[in-house]
Amino acid sequence: PSATVHYNSDSQAKPDSSENENCGDNVYWSFSDGTLTISGNGKMYDYSASDNTSFNTTAPWGNHSDYQIKKVIIAQGVSSIGDRAFSGCTSLTSVTIPNSVTSIGSLAFFCCDNLTSITIPNSVTSIERQAFSASGLTSIRIPSSITCIEEFTFSQCFSLTSIYLPSSLTIISGCAFWDCSNLADVYYSGSEEQWDNIILVSEYNSDIINATVHYNS
Repeated sequence: PSATVHYNSDSQAKPDSSENENCGDNVYWSFSDGTLTISGNGKMYDYSASDNTSFNTTAPWGNHSDYQIKKVIIAQGVSSIGDRAFSGCTSLTSVTIPNSVTSIGSLAFFCCDNLTSITIPNSVTSIERQAFSASGLTSIRIPSSITCIEEFTFSQCFSLTSIYLPSSLTIISGCAFWDCSNLADVYYSGSEEQWDNIILVSEYNSDIINATVHYNS
């Protein structure tokens, strides 16, 4: 009896499809039928958490991220994925990244529970800390353009079982694979000698240290 009744309402009503809404100086977003499209030229804006306890982003699509967004398409011409751009998109299953993108911001795909796989093009030269933290990834291939895996990048990816690493890699930072308890196999494109020369910070990285490394793979 004390509950608030919302007449003629739909608690999961879809947001209006938006055209030419800015998410960068020359970058725009639109949403339709579960697909969020980012288009234009240049960098996306960086975003923050919507409040001190929320996993969701302050991006304009943030209020609908948890149950609405199933697919993200980033069009050719966009050069970066902003900080926290898609964090909290718990229904997101598919992401398309073009070879115009050179960086993936911190916490960009944080808590994307249903994002099990993603293809990162060779144009990407930096993946910032916690970019895929607490994501649903089962496997990931790091492109040869990456030389450093930042702190907490894949932390708490509980479903991650395998990862493909390039011989270009020089540093795996502390906590990069913290709490990846199911990580069993590392497929490394270089030799065992090259692997031994990587600076692998041991702090909270026991899961990758204890994984089986397959060289020249």
